[in-house]
Amino acid sequence: MSGVIQQTGVTGSFSGTITGDVLGTVTTQTEQTGSQGSVSFSTGVQTWEVTGGVIEALIGSTVRLELRNMAIRAQPPVPGLNNSADIIEGATQGILTYHGTLDVSTVPFTSNVEYRGIIWP
Repeated sequence: MSGVIQQTGVTGSFSGTITGDVLGTVTTQTEQTGSQGSVSFSTGVQTWEVTGGVIEALIGSTVRLELRNMAIRAQPPVPGLNNSADIIEGATQGILTYHGTLDVSTVPFTSNVEYRGIIWP
């Protein structure tokens, strides 16, 4: 499965939409856990309210994912994002990767990532 997650917010708290193979709304809560040079690390929880998509068993459900985030600040004000997530609630199992950017040039910040992965409803 694949698609795009677009969110806006401030450090640690974002909300927006998910499109592609899963349709709905998304909220994300993260907390920075460390940094090394131009790379910062955080963990958090993302919640999907699924309203449509190609996985019929997920429609109408709430899916929660545990996130591991890595932001690379090599090209400010748009850090690159390389994230992974495991489903912890709302589906039997799943793992996803996210790749995209976080535009911090204006407030609220804008996150735009492509997701790919596997979900077992």
